[in-house]
Amino acid sequence: MTMCSVVAAGAAAFTVYAGKGLAPDEARIGEIAQWLPDEPSAAGVRITDRVAWGRYRDDSEAKKIVALAEKVVAQPVPDMPPTWYLEWFTTDYIKEGDSRRWREPFWKRSSNLQTLLLAECLEDKGRFLKRIIQYLELIPTECAWTEPAHDRAKSNFDGSRYYVDLGVAERCSLLAYALDWLKDRVPASTREKAIAAMKERAFDPYLGDGENWSNNNWNPVCNGCVIRAALALVDDKRTRARFVEAAERTAPFFLNGFQPDGYCGEGLDYWNYGFGRFLPELLDVRRVTGGKIDLGKLPRAREAMEYGYHFQLEPFVTPRFSDGMATEPAGMCLVLGRIAWPDLTSDRAEKAALLTPSLDRVAFRAFDAESIRLHDSKTAKPYVLPKRSWFPNAQVYLGRPAADSKAVPFSVCVKGGWNGDPHNHNDIGTYVIMLGGVEMVCDPGGEEYTKRTFSERRYESKILNSYGHPVPVVAGTLQKDGEKFAAKVLACEFGDDQDEIELDLSGAYPEKRVKKLVRKAKYNRRNRELVIADEVGFTEPCAFETAILSKCRVEQTDDKALFYIVQNNPTRRLKVTVGVKGGNWTLREEKLENPKRVEPTRLGVALANPVTEATITVRYEVCE
Repeated sequence: MTMCSVVAAGAAAFTVYAGKGLAPDEARIGEIAQWLPDEPSAAGVRITDRVAWGRYRDDSEAKKIVALAEKVVAQPVPDMPPTWYLEWFTTDYIKEGDSRRWREPFWKRSSNLQTLLLAECLEDKGRFLKRIIQYLELIPTECAWTEPAHDRAKSNFDGSRYYVDLGVAERCSLLAYALDWLKDRVPASTREKAIAAMKERAFDPYLGDGENWSNNNWNPVCNGCVIRAALALVDDKRTRARFVEAAERTAPFFLNGFQPDGYCGEGLDYWNYGFGRFLPELLDVRRVTGGKIDLGKLPRAREAMEYGYHFQLEPFVTPRFSDGMATEPAGMCLVLGRIAWPDLTSDRAEKAALLTPSLDRVAFRAFDAESIRLHDSKTAKPYVLPKRSWFPNAQVYLGRPAADSKAVPFSVCVKGGWNGDPHNHNDIGTYVIMLGGVEMVCDPGGEEYTKRTFSERRYESKILNSYGHPVPVVAGTLQKDGEKFAAKVLACEFGDDQDEIELDLSGAYPEKRVKKLVRKAKYNRRNRELVIADEVGFTEPCAFETAILSKCRVEQTDDKALFYIVQNNPTRRLKVTVGVKGGNWTLREEKLENPKRVEPTRLGVALANPVTEATITVRYEVCE
């Protein structure tokens, strides 16, 4: 039996945003300029390198891409009139405030151009070139490259002030690949218009005051995509060096958003997205500087990459914390992470297709000699998860079956932490149970984004506030959001068969009458059992309840203290036994509203009368 380290919950020191960071270092810019190639270029290879592209002529993935491009070219370019952009500003606050009518064609144009570009480079027959040029002509004329939700003053829309958001950054990356890979195949006038639009909407604003200094996914997307586009298209070497120097200054702020143990408080979706854009930035800066600048050597970079492995409950099955809905680390991240850190590998990364619709993945993977060699060798060993992962800074524990277990895997995740993360949910104390790939007890994950989601009304949502998580309601009070609301790890003990975590949850609530609020989690991997016990003490009688959440079916019995959580196809059954000390109690079942997504069932276990002391214990056992 070993004791685990206990660290107070906390997070990044930096919460600095665009235009408020460190000033450029002119001497460093001059030094970097000497390392850069004379001519700009994008990662990957141009269409004229027929040896490189010809390697994939008979590849099954290449055939799929070409077939998809044939469908794309047979369809009209998606329409997106400016009136659709403006609808976001007038639609219903909650139900329709997701700018769907604008966003869908905006991103569809991107995916179509990606497909056409790859197909043309693979074939080199000119079949898709006319439509590609049409997209390259149209995209610079779009009324805005920003998301409407990020343009509340409409300054991008009316052209009075341009700045880089996620949409602008992604448009730059896409255009840069197209203009560089096709190079002279694109008419000079088309090329000039596209680069002029990028200069006006991205390059100039970025070099003005547009560097992003946030500690979340916006940093590598807004910085990385624009920087890589500049490296592909900007002729002046010193100007390109300015972008590289900006990468050096801004990347540490992004990485500081991860805990020292590598944990990503934004959740796996935003690790896939944000870290998935940091990796191409890392590799491209390494490429153009001949390895003299390696962002992968910055503090927390390697730890942040390893989060994608350690956060799995079963192989490539993860919890849905924060605003995330992803259930596994993206293949993009595993593949590019393998290139960044060659010793960090798995069969999932090495066996992944060399070609995909992702231009970043193709650029760095399909033409990397070592990646090709490993892919062809098929000698990679499967990644084996350890019996536990412990993120001490984030206070997140994942328990897994014994390596020699032949039973259906039963794994759990218990989270302490704080309520001050980007994409925060008020979820201190939440937990997840996975049984053979099925999430039997859930954290609900994110909601469909609307105007309310990122407003002062965010925590009206029961999916985002603590009511929609398997945590207590204390004296009728929910958890509060903010950096000061945090858990403490009182004890944790790890053994071969059983692990125990004890969390003080009282700091998550503003209620001053709480003397004690402790959650004890005991996971037995041999018996496939999890026990959650909540102990509370008040200075005067108060209401108290806790909750169980599941997206599976709940089967009640005549005894309210015994019920089953059931999933069919595949069949999974979990026996749930409730024990209460301190008074009579009730069990209330309700569906939590979560439009356009799966709506979880909340089982509220509530004391019938106010109490000064009580303990609610919930035992989960696998039923064969």
